[in-house]
Amino acid sequence: MKVAISVALLLSCSATLAAQQAQVAGRDVAMTVIRAQDRATVSWPSGAIELRTISATTSTDENVYMMLEHNGIAPDSQALTLVYDLNPSVSDVDALPANSSLLLPALTGADRLRSLLEQKDLVRLTLDPDLRGAICESAEALQGYASSIPALTSDPASQRSLQDLLGWYAVINRRLTRRTDPPLRRDTLIELRDEGRLLRNILEQTKSQGVPLSPSQQAQISAIHDDLSLTMPRFGQTLSGAAPKAEDACDVKVIIKDGPPGIVDNLRVYFQYNGLYFPPPPASPPATSLSFNGTGAQTSRSMSRKNYQIWAARDGDPTNPVTPPHALFIDSSAVSPLTVDLTYTGAAHK
Repeated sequence: MKVAISVALLLSCSATLAAQQAQVAGRDVAMTVIRAQDRATVSWPSGAIELRTISATTSTDENVYMMLEHNGIAPDSQALTLVYDLNPSVSDVDALPANSSLLLPALTGADRLRSLLEQKDLVRLTLDPDLRGAICESAEALQGYASSIPALTSDPASQRSLQDLLGWYAVINRRLTRRTDPPLRRDTLIELRDEGRLLRNILEQTKSQGVPLSPSQQAQISAIHDDLSLTMPRFGQTLSGAAPKAEDACDVKVIIKDGPPGIVDNLRVYFQYNGLYFPPPPASPPATSLSFNGTGAQTSRSMSRKNYQIWAARDGDPTNPVTPPHALFIDSSAVSPLTVDLTYTGAAHK
């Protein structure tokens, strides 16, 4: 394997610590040492271990799982997620031809890596552990509302949406807990966390007040249902002999039209998942939002295939949009790249 170090993160390891933290490819990573034979957690070795990304070349003799193991990494779905994050152009590691160049996570410090492998230990990666923990917390709490659905709403469509959502979060919780979840982008984990929390808050508030869901709350639950319906097919996939594929994304280019040059250069494109964008337009956007990286009349971003509301505002001031909000629904039929036009009006839209 050809090796060229590109990123290094030095970790001070102690035998008394069960986990270490790092950041790779924009993801928080928790690392634990496990026995390869039974996946039982063991103590960190003494000394120092570095988590790096390295350049590697595929061959007919090794698949990506074998390459990860040789790098000291437990080759599971979350390690594979990191491979996809490090290689955005790769959607299926099983389809890579020989002599393909990849960036892979690896442990270095040759002596420490050799020691781990000789003991038949590997380092297991957990991506975004805080997000995963928050998702599971909400998912478990939501199950307590299953018997209350008839009292929360008499509307058949809302009842079905709630039944689906509680069932979906139960599946998500089970897959995350068992580490059998499919490769998921960080954006998807943020969506699952935020929409799970919001759904939980709506149901807690309504049940504590002893009143049924309002029409606005029912509409928001429907929007959350529509959002998660795009994500849940990935959780229906089973882990088998084939490696799971990367979560599909779409390149989105946003053009802000009619903006004065002195102003448009300082405009940023903001977005939020549709289920969190409430009250719906023409009300103000929510207090929390996500954003494109750059400013100016044209910016681009890779976006997961989900339902969004998208708008432009002065940089750092997302709650005062200067364009009307645009409903951007990116399903599996959307062709990448996708262009969105926003029209500057110069006034906050409320």
